[in-house]
Amino acid sequence: MKETKKRLDYVDVLKFIAITSVFIAHFTGFRSIGTPGVHIFLILSGYSLTKSYINKNVSYFNFLMKRILRIFPLYLTALAVVILTKMFILKTLTLGSLKDGVLISHLFGLQGFINPGAYNISFWFITLILQFYILFPLLLKILKKGFIVPLTLLTLIITQNFYSKLSPILVLNGHPTILYLLPLVLIGMYLATEEFKEKKGLSIPKLLVLLSLLLFYREYSFVIALVIFAVFKFGILKINFNLLKKLGAYSFGFYLLHVLFINAFNKPLLTHITNNKIVVGIVIFILSYAFSMFIEKNINKLVCYAKNKFSTP
Repeated sequence: MKETKKRLDYVDVLKFIAITSVFIAHFTGFRSIGTPGVHIFLILSGYSLTKSYINKNVSYFNFLMKRILRIFPLYLTALAVVILTKMFILKTLTLGSLKDGVLISHLFGLQGFINPGAYNISFWFITLILQFYILFPLLLKILKKGFIVPLTLLTLIITQNFYSKLSPILVLNGHPTILYLLPLVLIGMYLATEEFKEKKGLSIPKLLVLLSLLLFYREYSFVIALVIFAVFKFGILKINFNLLKKLGAYSFGFYLLHVLFINAFNKPLLTHITNNKIVVGIVIFILSYAFSMFIEKNINKLVCYAKNKFSTP
């Protein structure tokens, strides 16, 4: 129980740090600021799922259904909120724009293959995380056989040395696919095994090799994400602010909706309230977090109610 609390503490703080960097990137337009944040989320995804399933027999179908049911209720709610707001309040969407395949692709989380930014630029991540879920059971088997570090090195070397030839499967509509970002989730999975504590292992040297390769290939955002994660994971820096942990726990809802609030409030606040962009950014950050927390809490309650209602005795 103590380990679980400890894990949740630094995982949620890391989520808050990551989502804050993504918000700053979208608010300021400097997208590179948010790239390490996205990469932290991927490390956390590999890390958290591995911690949950490392000692379990994973049924492929049951795993996929469980993960989809975990993210899709909130995602589809956010999709509806974005579309309705843009149609009836912001007037930036028309009914005609919903009649093509873009809406269908969004309903199934496949917008990354068609038009990931049609309704909300943040929604491309849904396609990415679904790709990871599809691969995770196989990656977990590789991890259990002890081949996760060689696979990490191999994927990093291949994607970097043959990027131009492999770019059609590494980048999709301007966004990286899980194949390009696979080293990050593999590193997260590796760290979840706690191998660095075993005397017989060579975990720290292996991590140094990974860092050296990342630096060699100038993947600085990968390095930044890994260093930030390691700082909290190894207890080098401990932040026990309850507010940050609570906000981090609701980072997914905020991620899905914060761009809508930036689009809705940025110009009106700058025009009618204040021209101080820092103040405007803080106001939008608070408003979007409050709204997304409200939505996520209630969706979680509905999902729990449905599970209890329809679960077999």
